[in-house]
Amino acid sequence: MMKAYAMWMAAGMAVLGAPAMAETPAYQTIHLEQDVARPAAQVWARIGRFCDIGEWLHVPCRLVAGKDGEVGAVRDLNNGRMIEVIVGRTDLSYAYAMPDGMLEGQGFYHGNLAVVPVTKSTSRIVYSILYLDKGAGDEAGIRERREKREQRFGEALKTMKALSEAKPR
Repeated sequence: MMKAYAMWMAAGMAVLGAPAMAETPAYQTIHLEQDVARPAAQVWARIGRFCDIGEWLHVPCRLVAGKDGEVGAVRDLNNGRMIEVIVGRTDLSYAYAMPDGMLEGQGFYHGNLAVVPVTKSTSRIVYSILYLDKGAGDEAGIRERREKREQRFGEALKTMKALSEAKPR
């Protein structure tokens, strides 16, 4: 009986086709740092609110749920184009995630913004991003999208540095 079942399963697999092997996910990581000539607490006070991203990425941002800086806070970027949720935080950092499907060709997305004290009067902004590029197999496209994101967030870090080092408002 087992032999007949095994033969029937093998025949069915041959007719229907074997399950396709999943492609290896194209997870991408970006890690950027920017030194700042200001103490960490001052830098965080200037760039660390959840919607401060609007100023340094030059996009509209509004808090649509929760309390700014707390786990569960939700921001709307660029008039509904992106929704992001704080999933973790410390006194000088927050981690956020974007639901799958918010950006075409992208799955899982997680970012982390932190300010790290270096000395009493200097600090470092650290921005890390992990995302799934669904363009698996298109190595040139994956590389191009990654380079664009690195450039965009690299410019954002320069803006954060300038904002942090400017005379207080």
